[in-house]
Amino acid sequence: MNKKLLITATAAGVFAATSAFSQSILFQDDFSSTGLGGSEDNWNVYRNSPFDSERLIEVIDTNSESLFGEANNNYLRWFMSSASDTSGSLWVTASNQFADGGSSVVTVDFDFHVPTGADDSPRVRLGIDDPIASNNNRVPGQIRFGQGGDGAISGVEDVYTPDTTHGIRIVYNHSSADVAYADRTVFSSSYDVWIDGAYSFSSNPNLDVLNVPLDTQLTSIGFGGFTGDEGEMFIDNMVVYSGAIPEPSTYALFGVLAVLGVALIRRRRRS
Repeated sequence: MNKKLLITATAAGVFAATSAFSQSILFQDDFSSTGLGGSEDNWNVYRNSPFDSERLIEVIDTNSESLFGEANNNYLRWFMSSASDTSGSLWVTASNQFADGGSSVVTVDFDFHVPTGADDSPRVRLGIDDPIASNNNRVPGQIRFGQGGDGAISGVEDVYTPDTTHGIRIVYNHSSADVAYADRTVFSSSYDVWIDGAYSFSSNPNLDVLNVPLDTQLTSIGFGGFTGDEGEMFIDNMVVYSGAIPEPSTYALFGVLAVLGVALIRRRRRS
């Protein structure tokens, strides 16, 4: 490639990298110092009785090294056993925790692990105030782990492997316009799901069900289950970004371009 063209292309990559890495973080929690339900915590817990070892949400570090690769590392655990009374609800919500007033387009990243047989594991809901407690506070569409059997999300089969830790990226567009990002477009009132850096599936737009009007700034996220749900799920390293951001592999490419750009500039100066 012509040196001038290569430098121009590299400069474009560096600019793209700067734009991607400057993406605003609205909320993050690795649960390292977080409890649940306290006045100073990020998360509020709701549960109907009974609330015991067979039915709980907790922050623990049991088997954290095998689950998330780090010993004594706290993570969030949601668990509703079939042996427990499943006639009530069990959820946790970060209500109005998004910084800078939120965004109508958000990208949610976290690591998760779902054991085999944990059908009807928690659903993820975005919205305002408490999006789990009230349908009036949530966006249409929810991300439900285990719906459709082992390895399914929201009825789409074989999205992930049970008993394996994965990274998920959810790009949710609650704006009134379609949003282009990376090499994709996420349609208004819909979401894209990426697993371990690879695109997996998109939801259908939900234009007929608008509990929270389009273009509302989203400020909250929650995990939970309801009557009859049962399952188990471990969650760690959560980050919510403003806007639709590229898949993780794009960051690696941007990083290579940035390093190459610096090297070329130094070489040019020396010559």
